[in-house]
Amino acid sequence: MYIDGKDVFGLADIINKVFKGEATAEEMQLYEQWLASNLANRELIDKATDGPTIAALYREREHLDPDESLRRIRVRAAGWGRKKRTSRWIPYAAAMSAAAVVATFYFLSSQNSLIADWFSGQSEGPTLTVGSGETFRLLGDNKSTVADRLNIVVDNETGISYTDAAVDSTVAEPVIHTLDIPAGYTYSMTLPDGSRVWLNSQTQLSYDVPFGGGSRTVELSGEAYFEVVKDAERPFRVIANGTEVAVLGTSFNVTAYRDEPSVVTTLIDGAVEVTTGGGAVRLAPGQQAVAVYGGGEISIHEVDPAIYTSWVTGVFAFENMTLADICSRLTRWYDVEFSFDGNAGNEKFSGGTWMNAPLRDFLDNIELVTDVTFHGRGRRITVRPR
Repeated sequence: MYIDGKDVFGLADIINKVFKGEATAEEMQLYEQWLASNLANRELIDKATDGPTIAALYREREHLDPDESLRRIRVRAAGWGRKKRTSRWIPYAAAMSAAAVVATFYFLSSQNSLIADWFSGQSEGPTLTVGSGETFRLLGDNKSTVADRLNIVVDNETGISYTDAAVDSTVAEPVIHTLDIPAGYTYSMTLPDGSRVWLNSQTQLSYDVPFGGGSRTVELSGEAYFEVVKDAERPFRVIANGTEVAVLGTSFNVTAYRDEPSVVTTLIDGAVEVTTGGGAVRLAPGQQAVAVYGGGEISIHEVDPAIYTSWVTGVFAFENMTLADICSRLTRWYDVEFSFDGNAGNEKFSGGTWMNAPLRDFLDNIELVTDVTFHGRGRRITVRPR
């Protein structure tokens, strides 16, 4: 991330500097504040400084193979919906630095938190807004207040889930709940019917509570991965910018950011039907539907679902993608702005990085294998032909 023309590598890099005795007084103060803010942070440092653990991570680094790493991502995605996922970073065409060792432990400690955001202090994290307009923070000390007021469970690893009362549509009039995920965060949650949802950064999801009645409907702006519980009597529908995705029980990803020209639905397993004003199509696993905004025709493509769902596991993975499309993804995560000189945005790149890794490191790797350079000033980054 760039701030005032300088590269900010996040908390992991500050910790790395502390370990090496290179931290400034200001960095030491930030480190001490973070360390004292939570007992789990101190326990994390104890783990990160454990000799055998670090040695094992560095042994893994020495044997990284980009092709094998991509294969592991694909195998993992192929198993979704059949076995439980674990929170683990997958090496993908990237080398692990000393800072990444610490960042790895931090990510494992809480999938719903962010190192860089603690450092910048620009966001309060994911929020839940109820029908009355009242908004609740979902991270930090406010969790107990949310649980008491709304009869939900808030967990650091699994996100929010609802009590049985939220399923019974006869209990009360439906109230709209809206989850907002800001830049730099992902968040997971369990809907009242048991369906699991993973939300990417800059995403909003709205749904009724109680979550009953004749159908299960959510409205999406942004990107989400769904694992839907089967219920033949109550179809599950995702409404996203004029496109409807209807399912009975399946795993799929929907990308529907308002600043992009289309809604993209990628199917992992099961079956979905995608409908717009221009018609309807049914997808098979490994297929992707691209529906242009405004009710145009829907195109179908054969794709590798692992590339489009890797973000759920904490990995950015790109395959022969233009830098313009890649930087659009990075913008939402790191909260920066990219501009392109000439045709630099048309340059293509294949590779990936951990989502909680420093942006500068990833851009440096892109520069090594492409004909572009990155120039940062504040939050604005210009991509220029070499």
